[in-house]
Amino acid sequence: MQHPITQRINFLINHYSSGNVSAFSKSINQSKQSINRLFNIDTRSGQYPIPSNKIIESICQAYPEVNYTWLVTGEGLPFKTSDQTQPIARENTIGYGSTDWQTEAEYWRKEYISVHKKYTALLENKLEELFAIKREAGI
Repeated sequence: MQHPITQRINFLINHYSSGNVSAFSKSINQSKQSINRLFNIDTRSGQYPIPSNKIIESICQAYPEVNYTWLVTGEGLPFKTSDQTQPIARENTIGYGSTDWQTEAEYWRKEYISVHKKYTALLENKLEELFAIKREAGI
């Protein structure tokens, strides 16, 4: 199983680069290989690698809105709120998941609702277009 930080990095890759590892690596000034290796089992150790501090720092520099605490520990929300202007310094900290489940669950619930609304509206628009075409064709 991938390291929890790698799972959060994967979320950011999907969010910022639509899943394109190459584009994301360029955006954080890291090689594609250094990011790709996070998603593959190391043949020497038989485990997924842990993201380096250099990668974590690069992400937070390129995307200052990313919540450092969430990225490293899983605590809190992925993105800083408006009252958080500086990342919290946590040197060499590796975390294994969130302890603030209610806050994280609420964030994901809102994300789900937002995406659901967008796709529902898109579907309704496409259905309206289809019905308009049928009406024009006399079907």
